[in-house]
Amino acid sequence: MEISPDAIIIFQWNGIHLNATIVFTWAVMVILIFISWMATKNLTIGPKIGRWQNILEVIVGYMRQQVKEITQQNPDPFIPFLGTLFLFISVSNLLAIIPGYHPPTGSLSTTSALAICVFLPYPFLEFPERERGIILNIIWSLLYLWRLLTLSEIFPVLWPWRSDYSGM
Repeated sequence: MEISPDAIIIFQWNGIHLNATIVFTWAVMVILIFISWMATKNLTIGPKIGRWQNILEVIVGYMRQQVKEITQQNPDPFIPFLGTLFLFISVSNLLAIIPGYHPPTGSLSTTSALAICVFLPYPFLEFPERERGIILNIIWSLLYLWRLLTLSEIFPVLWPWRSDYSGM
């Protein structure tokens, strides 16, 4: 039983390993690039639009509606980033019906990378000043706690005779 697509080595040469996560991530990116090229090569305005443009407009309209309902504000600053995440995750998981395909979202490394991409810019997006202050306060509190925990781990190593739990 495979737990992660990271364990499946597809190509190996001179210490370079290409696992299923990397290969299928690139495959999803190629598919998304092809779809976006097909959807945007003949953009038109008017009653007669192409099939690909119609599909693209439906997806973007759906994302705009969802973001507006959730955030209760203008969705335009969020659409490029959230739309990219939505399309990558949904296409990755939809391709799982193909035999032999292992979605890259099943890998902890991909999931962690996506979580970091969401968490780091969060305080700097166009949030109201009150919410931005709360988020920055939480981040500074976590950094302060991290410093305290680091110091509490370093001091018993440097001065074991001063510690109650040093084993002496």
